Amino acid sequence: MYNPEGSDNNKEFIEIYSDDYTNLTDFIIEDISNEDVLSLVYYYNSNYFLIVESDFDYSNINASIYTVGSTIGNDLNNDNDVVIFRNDDGEIIDVVVYDSEWGGDGNKSLERISFNESSNDESNWAESRYAEGTPGRENSIIIKDFSSIAITEFLPDPAGDDDMAMPDGEWVELYNSANDNIDLSDLYFLDDFGHEIRIDDTHAMDTTTIEANDFLIIYTNGFSGFLNNDEDRIGLYYLNDLIDEVSYSSSREDVSWAKINNWVLSEPSPGSINENISTLLDSSVKIISIYLGSNNKAEFGDNINIRIQVDKGDTTKNSIKAWVEKDKIRVSKQSVVNVYGKFINYTLTIPVQLDPNCNGKFKDGEYKLILDGLDSSDFKYFQVEGIGTSLCETVLKNQERTIGSRELNIQLLEVQAEMNMDEDAMVKVKIDNNSSEQSNVELWSYIYNGPVSLSGDREGNKRVVSLPEKSSTIVELRNSLEGHIEEGDYKIKVNVRKQNRKTPDEFVSSIRILDKNTFSGNAPNPGNLISGGTIYESSDTKAKNSISYILIITLLIIIIFILFRKGL
Repeated sequence: MYNPEGSDNNKEFIEIYSDDYTNLTDFIIEDISNEDVLSLVYYYNSNYFLIVESDFDYSNINASIYTVGSTIGNDLNNDNDVVIFRNDDGEIIDVVVYDSEWGGDGNKSLERISFNESSNDESNWAESRYAEGTPGRENSIIIKDFSSIAITEFLPDPAGDDDMAMPDGEWVELYNSANDNIDLSDLYFLDDFGHEIRIDDTHAMDTTTIEANDFLIIYTNGFSGFLNNDEDRIGLYYLNDLIDEVSYSSSREDVSWAKINNWVLSEPSPGSINENISTLLDSSVKIISIYLGSNNKAEFGDNINIRIQVDKGDTTKNSIKAWVEKDKIRVSKQSVVNVYGKFINYTLTIPVQLDPNCNGKFKDGEYKLILDGLDSSDFKYFQVEGIGTSLCETVLKNQERTIGSRELNIQLLEVQAEMNMDEDAMVKVKIDNNSSEQSNVELWSYIYNGPVSLSGDREGNKRVVSLPEKSSTIVELRNSLEGHIEEGDYKIKVNVRKQNRKTPDEFVSSIRILDKNTFSGNAPNPGNLISGGTIYESSDTKAKNSISYILIITLLIIIIFILFRKGL
């Protein structure tokens, strides 16, 4: 620039471009009457070098700065002059003889059109499109087409500190719809508050070139104030030309704005096609199916398996519950499963234990399965008819039984609701011998379908346990399938026989056998296990528990009576 607005002092400049970085210290610049030696005052990793006067303001220029003192040569003449550029050996690198008729009056620089054409060819020079020129940037007269570049996603409020170094912190995603790679190093972002971020190696991970039909992520990389959390507008510019822009009025932590036809809040997906991601912020739970067997009915006391779909969006809630009811009266235990993370889809199988209904309180008919959690719910109706007689026989038999002075509690801790064909199903049983004598117990389990055992010999995993007085133990039973088993719903039975008894107590539960390709073992542990359930508790123990409750209630009544008398 030879004729800036107002005084020329400290406003004139000469721009040098090089494909490779070169230290221009001791290189020489001269005009028609004087020459100056270059001295580096500011280094910037760029292909542009600027030769300026000593008090030139280069604060917003991305180029290495060299000064020559108070004037370039004897000032660059406004009508015509010659500019010669030499290396530190005095060899001429380039020469230009310019004239005001070429342009460059009125606070605009002269810009070279082609490096391959002569520097003294008037047709190879033109006046800049912008006031004060384009120092440190590509010449404005070299028109580039950036119409294929668009802002497609941005994250204004990442989890944690917004100003973290890349690849964390805030970012903007660009997409190139052209079939050619494009260097974006001349582009920059500008917001409504004047904050500017240039596309350079400080804000891009590996390159400033965006490949054809691909994405490039630009990070704020610790720059504070850009992408406000409440509202802002960001524009993408080349020189002073707007390429694309987007405005927003709010944000949510760890949720991006993504362009999917329109702008929507979405799961962050930097570098991925937005149409292929979940854009749901709200979570949902859905009952896919209820496994009821061939007759499509359940019996009271059954442990039914339900398959559910969970689409978890932007929520910190984790708990999902399932139960069966009729007329708002529950007829099952409540099963609970927890799902963690955000923007995750689960397909789970969980068990729900129906009440055995041994006293006939509930009638056969249609019952309602309810699934609730993550601020969403679903339900399905199904038929329940009949009572699992073996379970009720065990319950009634155990309720009436008293074994002299012995106190023996047997509790089923854990049994799987589903298993993979090539894996084992584990059963855990806890035995408490509260008596003052040793007690012997036999335990075994097997998987079956009607009269056929699917896990070999029905007593193949039998364990005989001898418990000393006042002791407890946990017994594990392993059930391995034998031969090829079709995927489907089956039963697993746990037998417990106490000493001096011929007939064992039984616990029967449903188990679903899955092919390994459909096994939903990624569910949280509570979802694939049935836990709890006392198989046997002696009447002496029940009586002691009842006496404890009666004593507590009596004591509370006495305390209330004394307080009442004092109040009088």
